[in-house]
Amino acid sequence: MLEKLHQVPPGSTTVQKILETAADSLVEGAIAGIFTPMFFFVARKPGSAVQQQFAESDLSDI
Repeated sequence: MLEKLHQVPPGSTTVQKILETAADSLVEGAIAGIFTPMFFFVARKPGSAVQQQFAESDLSDI
């Protein structure tokens, strides 16, 4: 409803549904005794093409 009224960004409803599913799944996993929390991180290899492209880009418009 709020998405149609432009009160929240497009895609907010989809994200909310995904988060609700994730919460339900976490509870089910805990009840079944199979939930294992994990640590997740994303890293870039130093000198990667993406990092070089970012370093060379013009950041004056940010």
